[in-house]
Amino acid sequence: MAPTRVPRLGRSLVFDNPTCLAPCSQTGTSPILWSNRTAMAQIIKSELWAKYVEVITRGGDVGGSSGKVFQSLDEGDVNDLQKLLRTESGPQRNAALQVLFVLMCVWHDGRFQPGRAQSICPALRGIVAESYPLDEPGQQAMTLWQSIEPENAATFVNEWVDRNGITEAVANRVTLDLSLGNQESFRRLRHFAESNPDGALAQNAHFVLERTAPDWKEKLKGYGRQWREKRDCRTLRHLTNQMVDRMPREDVLISEILEVMGEPDSVVSGCYTYLTKEEFQGWLFLETDKNGKVLGWKLENC
Repeated sequence: MAPTRVPRLGRSLVFDNPTCLAPCSQTGTSPILWSNRTAMAQIIKSELWAKYVEVITRGGDVGGSSGKVFQSLDEGDVNDLQKLLRTESGPQRNAALQVLFVLMCVWHDGRFQPGRAQSICPALRGIVAESYPLDEPGQQAMTLWQSIEPENAATFVNEWVDRNGITEAVANRVTLDLSLGNQESFRRLRHFAESNPDGALAQNAHFVLERTAPDWKEKLKGYGRQWREKRDCRTLRHLTNQMVDRMPREDVLISEILEVMGEPDSVVSGCYTYLTKEEFQGWLFLETDKNGKVLGWKLENC
């Protein structure tokens, strides 16, 4: 059975265990409709692709044509798109980049994982060097590169900051990328935040600054106590941001979540559900593997 993808705040996460899907079925699912065609991959030679590239070229909304492109994809097409990214330039390259970006960074599709994407990293680095951080292709290439080679991408951002500094125009994007980097990135992020107390920071940057502060362990214990006492959406959302929403960049273990949040309201076949008080109607759903590693999650109504 193909994995079911469940949308959360515009993203989709993969749940392989069908017994875990009951809470998510209430909100519907948005699977990637991979084609069952037996013919060779054809999408990049199609009229549909030509129209998609044309829309991107003129900077239009790809909404309608985008859906049709994704519904027509098969695994061979993904290989063709990677080749386009490596060998083409301009609109063809940017269109391929956008599709691969959505597959891996938005939908987290299992058919396009980091281990299969190493060959596009030199092309991604070239796009980043060309148009990061202000242009959309540079931003998408950076995010995709971070998913495949996080250390190399972090090194690039760190060196970029050292050369260029962080101006107001790029602060939101660059602090986001620093927050997704390594310990050296976090050091630069903290230096910027402390030197610019009124400066703009990406939301995730605030989370990282809190999580890397000396008092974080005590704070986390406090959030855990607060959750067990109040069972409110605000605390559940913050704990999710700080403890769960680090995957797939970092492994998340259910044992760490249980230690802070206490026993869940439901455990079924490796699937854990935490419920807020009834008046809030919120819940956090977690799927784990046999070793207790969190594979997917969904936060609803919070």
